[in-house]
Amino acid sequence: INVPYLRSKDSRSELSSIKTNMDYDPSKDYKDFDSWFMKNLNDKVVVITGAGSGIGRSLALKMYKLGAKLALNDLKKNALDETLSMIDNPENIYTETFDVSVKKDFDLFAKNVINHFKKVDVLINNAGITVGSYSVSETSIEKYEKVIGINLWGMIYGTLCFLPELRKQ
Repeated sequence: INVPYLRSKDSRSELSSIKTNMDYDPSKDYKDFDSWFMKNLNDKVVVITGAGSGIGRSLALKMYKLGAKLALNDLKKNALDETLSMIDNPENIYTETFDVSVKKDFDLFAKNVINHFKKVDVLINNAGITVGSYSVSETSIEKYEKVIGINLWGMIYGTLCFLPELRKQ
């Protein structure tokens, strides 16, 4: 699903125009979209990039507890393994280690995830990096290119790779 940012606390009126396959009922008293969405993850396939640490790891742990099947990526295998070690009985989890800024690797990941689960319901393009605490003049073009590759192209590749499958849902 593709959901716009919702500004109001009571966003039922904004949500009523959003079409999903998750049976959202605007007449029910959901506090907000997040509470509704998180209650409807059972058996949904959720793809999360950058799941080896930070927000990606937190999302993976929370969504798995709520019944989601996960397809996880990170650049660092040891970080992804650490995320998996935090999950009791990690069934219904598919993982691959690759750089999201490499389109052919993202294409292969998408193909493998769809072959494994036969569907994808949610895509979270979470992978991202910073240049650290360098000033503009201290930051090399190579560092900027790496940041743009992961933060921009990784998001674009992820969206393009999974969009045909997401449209089927």
